[in-house]
Amino acid sequence: MHRDTQVLILKCKDCQVHRPVPRNPQQSLTPITSPWPFYKWGIDIMGPFPEGDGKVKFLIVAMNYFTKWIEAKAVATISGGQAQSLSLAKPDPSRKAHTPTR
Repeated sequence: MHRDTQVLILKCKDCQVHRPVPRNPQQSLTPITSPWPFYKWGIDIMGPFPEGDGKVKFLIVAMNYFTKWIEAKAVATISGGQAQSLSLAKPDPSRKAHTPTR
């Protein structure tokens, strides 16, 4: 009877569409730790996007692992010098982050 039920469920399209979705990760998660603020950064390059003002079409994004501070810079071409020129120092408190309105 158990085998018959398994076969029926595997053939039933509604049973496959509405089955519970597993929420557990396939592997155990490994935390990324940083001993103090601004010690470790992650840098990603995104694009190409449609050209904007100044012929920019790529985005360099850096994130501090400890504070989750994000810096982003739009560039026209990708080079190592541009990634290094991204301000990876402590954040400037005079700059305000843009908060979207609903």
